[in-house]
Amino acid sequence: MFICTFVHINAYAEDTVVYYNSSTGRQTKSTGTIENYSRYELTLKTTSGNILSIKTDNIVEVQAERPALYDEAEQRMNNREFDQALSLLERSLPMVSEEWMKQEILARQIECLSSLNRAEDAAQRYVQLVRLAPDTAFCDCVPLVWTSVELSPKIQQLAQSWIRQQNYPYVALLGASFLLTSDKKNEAQTALAVLTKSDDSDVAALAQLQLNRLSLTPLPLPTIKNLEMKTDALPKSLQFGPRFVLAQLWSRSSAEEIKTDKAAINYLQCASNSKSPVELQARAYYSAGAVLLSANRRDEAFRVFNLLIEKCPDSQWSQQAKRTIDGGL
Repeated sequence: MFICTFVHINAYAEDTVVYYNSSTGRQTKSTGTIENYSRYELTLKTTSGNILSIKTDNIVEVQAERPALYDEAEQRMNNREFDQALSLLERSLPMVSEEWMKQEILARQIECLSSLNRAEDAAQRYVQLVRLAPDTAFCDCVPLVWTSVELSPKIQQLAQSWIRQQNYPYVALLGASFLLTSDKKNEAQTALAVLTKSDDSDVAALAQLQLNRLSLTPLPLPTIKNLEMKTDALPKSLQFGPRFVLAQLWSRSSAEEIKTDKAAINYLQCASNSKSPVELQARAYYSAGAVLLSANRRDEAFRVFNLLIEKCPDSQWSQQAKRTIDGGL
């Protein structure tokens, strides 16, 4: 996935796009003014006046001038100070005139809300983003639910309306992820089954992994391997939830020789993904340690538990890891 870097230069600063040139196969840098930025392409009016169309999938980095508040928000997010970051991002939004920049700031707000365990607020803001720009380049910030959550009556009602919006596949997918462990499970499964046939391969793969959240019995090994291939093909920013599901599927599999390694690796890939919400990161770290411990790989398990305590000190899973370590010493 591309990287957005925001720099502060003079008032007439140009945008810079670094991308892979499909013709030469080499990395190229172009400067100018971004006129449009969607999920499929970025349009740049270069300094020479030419119009350059760049496939979004080929973008490596985008540099653009942004409000100072945005830089501070980025730093707060890096420090896991998500409340402060969210406030800064909300304040910076009115300072921006470019539509694609507004969308990017909304996407970062959604990431903050997810890491603050405000799943319902994150979902509603995501729907706002997609309705504002159905082809947004930042659709990968979709705050899908990958574990059971308690739903308020309001969000359950909203989610039921979202799953019927097949013209907004990410919105339908989001609604189904909320309802999958509710009393509206059948409706969610029906919506997901439709989405597995989506022309959008990312949507189809995510819908399939969502359906497999409910798999409590061992799946055939070829099925798990197929799901893993689909996950590998997703943009890294969308992989964290599927990795969590894959880890659970591997841990229940009959492949005794590889199941522990496969489960632990997928849990750790979920935990180390920069887009993974903090609580899911913590749960994935703990689950990786628990899988290793159950296989009598105590030293490896304790290393993972200690990493969890270091990375997510305030999480309930860190407290559980401390109790596990204390009990095993």
